Amino acid sequence: MPPFRLTPIVKWIALINIVVFFITSLIEQTFGIDSTKILGMHDISSPLFEPWQIITHIFMHGNLTHLFSNMFALIIYGPMIESQWGGKKFLQYYLFTALGAVALHGGISYVETNKLTKVYEQYITNPNEETFLSFAESSSSAHHSLSFTKDEKELDAEEFAIAWHKEPLNEQYKEVASQAINNFYTARRDIATVGASGAVFGLIIAFGILFSEVMLYLYFLFPIKAKYIVLLHGGLEIYSAYQNNPGDNVAHFAHIGGMIFGYILIKFWQHKNKSIY
Repeated sequence: MPPFRLTPIVKWIALINIVVFFITSLIEQTFGIDSTKILGMHDISSPLFEPWQIITHIFMHGNLTHLFSNMFALIIYGPMIESQWGGKKFLQYYLFTALGAVALHGGISYVETNKLTKVYEQYITNPNEETFLSFAESSSSAHHSLSFTKDEKELDAEEFAIAWHKEPLNEQYKEVASQAINNFYTARRDIATVGASGAVFGLIIAFGILFSEVMLYLYFLFPIKAKYIVLLHGGLEIYSAYQNNPGDNVAHFAHIGGMIFGYILIKFWQHKNKSIY
């Protein structure tokens, strides 16, 4: 593996991300302005969506750990790729994979939100235990989030619906259910996606293709070839996306999208006989 050298575009991308993080954190602490609502990528069905978020979300991060992990990966994988391709092509690839990542993530998010909206509107039109349960069962995250306390006993969504069915004239059930559903639906519809992870996963697959035999050290301890790092990352992301854990707030489809679109662009360049090696 050649000596490490921080290349110009990698340096500027890292610097922009770091500066944006600390400026937005300072603005939030000083003025109470939530920059994520303005600059994070929202679902196109959300009233918080703005076109500029397609670009600005790439340079936003949720916390210092999120920023560090992405910038660390950028600095590990990026310089060798930029040295091989040149700054212009590297920047094109970085932005293309970032946009491809949000396209896949946004498309899946739109489908899921649209499905949720339909059952939400059914409940709003006819609020009862049946439409409530339909909403709760529309997604694992909804079922997991909708829990209630009655007579000092914790009830999940199904138990709450059964209790409501036994007392259909009790308006308190409707009030509690409506508030819970509104809170969940609004939070789910208006959730923001931030980070450079899609582009970083694009760099991972590029590194695996360009430098497949280079030895890297997993967790700084275990030597492993770059091509297997790609397979490991890709497999973990597909598995995590399939699991769809309600408590998991990582945009796994954005990571997968970055790898898919990165692979497509590299193959396109190869097909056009452009020298990327």
